[in-house]
Amino acid sequence: MPQTIHTDAVDLLIIGGGSAGFAAAIAAAELGASVTMVERGTLGGTCVNVGCVPSKTMIRAAEASHRAGHAAFAGVRTHAEPVALEAIVAQKDELVASLRQSKYRDVLAAYPSVKLAVGSARLGRDGLVSVGGEPVPAGKVLLATGARPWAPPISGLADVPYLTSTEALALSTIPRRLIVLGGGAVGLELAQMFARLGSQVTVLEAAPRILPGEDAEISELLVDYLRGEGMTIRAGAMVTGVTGQPGAYQLRLREGSANTVLEAEQLLVATGRRANTAGLGLESAGIRLGAKGEILVSDHLETNHAGIYAAGDVIGDPMFVYVAAYAGNLAATNALQGNQRRYDLSALPRVTFTDPAVASVGLTEAQAREQNATEWRQLGGGLSASGRTLPGIEARTPSDQRERPGQKVASHIRVARLPMSYVPRALAARDTRGMIKLVAGDNGLLLGAHFLAPEAGEMVQAAATAIRFHIPVDELASMFHPYLTNAEGLKLAAQTFTRDVKKLSCCAA
Repeated sequence: MPQTIHTDAVDLLIIGGGSAGFAAAIAAAELGASVTMVERGTLGGTCVNVGCVPSKTMIRAAEASHRAGHAAFAGVRTHAEPVALEAIVAQKDELVASLRQSKYRDVLAAYPSVKLAVGSARLGRDGLVSVGGEPVPAGKVLLATGARPWAPPISGLADVPYLTSTEALALSTIPRRLIVLGGGAVGLELAQMFARLGSQVTVLEAAPRILPGEDAEISELLVDYLRGEGMTIRAGAMVTGVTGQPGAYQLRLREGSANTVLEAEQLLVATGRRANTAGLGLESAGIRLGAKGEILVSDHLETNHAGIYAAGDVIGDPMFVYVAAYAGNLAATNALQGNQRRYDLSALPRVTFTDPAVASVGLTEAQAREQNATEWRQLGGGLSASGRTLPGIEARTPSDQRERPGQKVASHIRVARLPMSYVPRALAARDTRGMIKLVAGDNGLLLGAHFLAPEAGEMVQAAATAIRFHIPVDELASMFHPYLTNAEGLKLAAQTFTRDVKKLSCCAA
């Protein structure tokens, strides 16, 4: 239940009750601090309420329907009946409500030093915070207000009632024809979900290819699989105008020198998210923002206003719930104990839950080729904490990311590619879609790993561990990996650097 705001100063005031805010509150409470968390909306933030949890359970439902109509084994006859979307959505809502209660509301009761205040918070000129106009004294402040869906400035788009991912996951009927604007992770996940539920889906991406942040070979191969399911994928497509209403949308499209008009029953806009900073009084407090409205922070997650920190989606990409939780914990610890920990995303795995799924960690081949030895030394294997450094705040490479004795910095790269058709588990499952691609330096260390496979998200963590702890690829190639698991694919891909796996027997060391 919401608590009354007390006039006594608290050690940490957290604005936002999502993943970053809760992780910060728990960390602070475990350090013995008093905490007030301010939330004006629904507890839990994006992930549990309208993001990760609801989307992944509905994606799995669509996958179950798809597999019912596409048996891969001789002698197995299946048939997929039309789905009852209302029942799927109701089951999704039950799961969301259950997790919101057990993982957020009930968690507050376990930490008596954390008080919840319902209302809107605002920073004043001196950095002091008021909630509903009432001052709330605090030793330190953490901004964790998350992000919201963003739409590009396309002519007419703001005048039509398009869907965001939030509304799309609450539809009661399956659109006959659906256009998805945006070929990133969210757009592709929901596009395939609706295609498998029965929609005719067209994905429009302005960039030259879908998933432009992923390795080019991976995204190009994924296009083939999505088109194989009947989806239309149009990359390099510029939408110049939108008109219509639910049931009858028209999109004007330019591809090269050609202009066309597309029609759809529903329009889903999945073109990214922007930080929730409106109404926070950041201008009054003099807090700096980035080009996309994100709060700029140092690699300690402190803003340019001493004592005010920020964490989670409000500081910009990458907007993953597990990054937000990590950042919230780190920011709270730094706020209460001094800036001892640095924000380090050098071994951050990410997953796009298409089928086959995309999972990756570290550098793509193109990124690795662009980095010289000096840049690689600073990157330490991936995204650098220095990428969040404010002017005048020095960034240092964490000690565990510096070059170790006897360890050479990579200046050239090697690439290994392994089709999933060489992974015994995929053969046994009769699903050999996808590939594994590893990027390594001439020092033998893994720089990046990229997976396209069913359940690829279950394969990437070992590669992330290898990057984080500097495990050479030859050790990955010689480690035990259980036979007939997709995880064995990492071992086989690592062996590909020096051996022809076509000439190896099963489990050959």
